[in-house]
Amino acid sequence: MSFRIPVEDAYCALLGRAIYIFAYYELIVIKIVDHFSPGYVEQYLVSVWTSRAIGETLKGVIQKSDLSDTHLRLKLETEAERFLELVDDRNSLLHFHPYSAISGEQEFLEYRSPAHIQWDRSVIRKAIEEFEEGSIELRNLFRKLKQP
Repeated sequence: MSFRIPVEDAYCALLGRAIYIFAYYELIVIKIVDHFSPGYVEQYLVSVWTSRAIGETLKGVIQKSDLSDTHLRLKLETEAERFLELVDDRNSLLHFHPYSAISGEQEFLEYRSPAHIQWDRSVIRKAIEEFEEGSIELRNLFRKLKQP
């Protein structure tokens, strides 16, 4: 298939992977919130909550929980903070400005103060790795939560 706006397929595939993995990551956050606050999934499905609001909800339910395992609580709190930090990167990938790199390739640029971020392949791969690490860690913590 031929498209009229120039951009490399491999670059688009990396962007798609990053967005997909973050969506997977966010779903784990939603499931953990639902664990502490049953019915949250149903509320989420009819909401327009942002990823940041979902992450803040996770922090809140962990703090209000009666979780007696202090190590697990601390790990969950740490991972909630990590998720909130990574929301900024996910948002950057969604709210970007295409530009022509020196090489002539089409890439994304985010205007962030004080410096701009060029979303070249290496930066996108790093974001993917961070999204994956957070997803895997939260998934493992979720499994521990579900154990009797």
